[in-house]
Amino acid sequence: MKKITTSLCSLGLLTLAGSCLADINPYVGVDYYQAWMQGKDSELFNKNALPKSYPGASIYGGVKWMENFATEVGIDWSAKKTKDTTETVNVRPFGSVNVSESNKVRRNGYHLDLVGILPVNECFNVLATVGAGWVKVKVDQTLTASAGALSANLGQGSISSKYRPLARLGVGASYLFTEMFGVRAKVNYENTARVKVNFLGTDYKPFKNTTSLTLGAFVQF
Repeated sequence: MKKITTSLCSLGLLTLAGSCLADINPYVGVDYYQAWMQGKDSELFNKNALPKSYPGASIYGGVKWMENFATEVGIDWSAKKTKDTTETVNVRPFGSVNVSESNKVRRNGYHLDLVGILPVNECFNVLATVGAGWVKVKVDQTLTASAGALSANLGQGSISSKYRPLARLGVGASYLFTEMFGVRAKVNYENTARVKVNFLGTDYKPFKNTTSLTLGAFVQF
């Protein structure tokens, strides 16, 4: 009798595990990624000397564990954006001198999100995400000065941050055209005001928080 009971319990556990595994749906997707990350005034940068928007792409993969919950990891990167500014200063004995600053900025990152899913019907889902992101920013800076027909290169160099953990929030929606193929759109928030760059031994936080829009397609299995 004991052996029969043990066998029945084992069979029940295997059936339950099989049922749970049958509900698991891995998925992968590619998004267009548009981030708005404005600069802020600091001793290192003027807020108007940094780009405000960063187009790029995002690749992600996840597992839908049940109807209302999934976990997801992804990589985000942007194209390099350039912002040129010029300021006129009075320098003796040259008089008015135009100081030009060119900043080429690129941001990269990756993330881990928990995804809440609210099915509206068989095809349409409302999404909410909370998670952590890691963002790195690199700034290539060139300074030049000109007075009349004279110009001089004041210097150039690169300033980078380290990957720093950030909080992430997002809301969006997805739509399935078939059992495997769908599209989704999300609005995301990241507290990139935590990103630090180090210059000559001093840490600066030159950016505000980021709002981003992702729009793309995914395949689930």
